[in-house]
Amino acid sequence: TERAGRTARAELPRNVAKAYRQLDQKICSALRVEDELARADALHEARKAAKRVHYMCEVAVPAVGKPAKRLRRAMRKLQGVLGEHQDAAVARPTLHCLGLQADRHGHSAFTYGVLYAAEHFRARDVERALPDLVELLRTPEVTDWLDPGWHGQQ
Repeated sequence: TERAGRTARAELPRNVAKAYRQLDQKICSALRVEDELARADALHEARKAAKRVHYMCEVAVPAVGKPAKRLRRAMRKLQGVLGEHQDAAVARPTLHCLGLQADRHGHSAFTYGVLYAAEHFRARDVERALPDLVELLRTPEVTDWLDPGWHGQQ
């Protein structure tokens, strides 16, 4: 095909930009979801999209160089932040069940409640920090090498 004749330096930015746009849309959509469980699922999908962009940057580094490394680094950071959210989302139901079991057996469930609240606030803090992180990911230093159609779209 015509695309097969293009150099990696010409083709990879277009492909990464497409995946990057999808990631951006997933994060922005997820943050608008009202239901807490549905938002956690949507942010988990965004984390998977960040992994895709990260791995695509791995492939692009030999052809593109430093700009792809910068985006790869940014994706690692985003994956870490979204991983924090996922950990909190997974921990809360478990803590809730453990608290119920403790209560049924006549033990105090207070500690499980405290841990549950800590996980709730950890997830909330990630959600509050994400819009600023997304803005940093849209800066020219990170996105200039992508397909010209990118332009930090929102």
